[in-house]
Amino acid sequence: MKIVYNKENLLIIDDFFDNFDDLNTDKFFDKSNYKTGYSFPREHSHFIIDQYTPTPELRLLGEEAVNLIKPLSNNFPSEYSIQCGAHEIKWHGKNGLGAIPPHSDRGHYCGITICLNRTWDRAWGGWNYTFESDNIKTTEPKFNRAIIIFAPNLHGVTPVWETDKVRRTFQFFVDDIDD
Repeated sequence: MKIVYNKENLLIIDDFFDNFDDLNTDKFFDKSNYKTGYSFPREHSHFIIDQYTPTPELRLLGEEAVNLIKPLSNNFPSEYSIQCGAHEIKWHGKNGLGAIPPHSDRGHYCGITICLNRTWDRAWGGWNYTFESDNIKTTEPKFNRAIIIFAPNLHGVTPVWETDKVRRTFQFFVDDIDD
């Protein structure tokens, strides 16, 4: 685990999971496990991401991810729940834009994105962006990179520009359920 960025509610960690090279991430994106395209609010309905129903193995990875970031946060909730999913962002042509519009994940303590593509050219798009007080921080998708955004922090993902490329991630949300 190597922290490469830590500022203003944004933490970026490379080589996040140990032995992640051995995990066959394709099994989380089986069409039999396909849930639906995520529906954004009406004003952003032209944005499209594809979601897959979380498997028990993905839920275990979510717990592992949370255990890795707990010591890095001074105010991590003592009681929490974890939501998880596997997501794809790709070119959708006339049907819509494969991207995520700016949003703040209000209602969550934090969101954890794990980048899964072993090869990704920066020109293909699919970059995370986060608004900071005086800057916009962009983060290239890199295999086994964790992007942890503590809410509320406005962020999104740029479009995937190449018609034959698919950006894959695991997404974990931590919800504070403390009294």
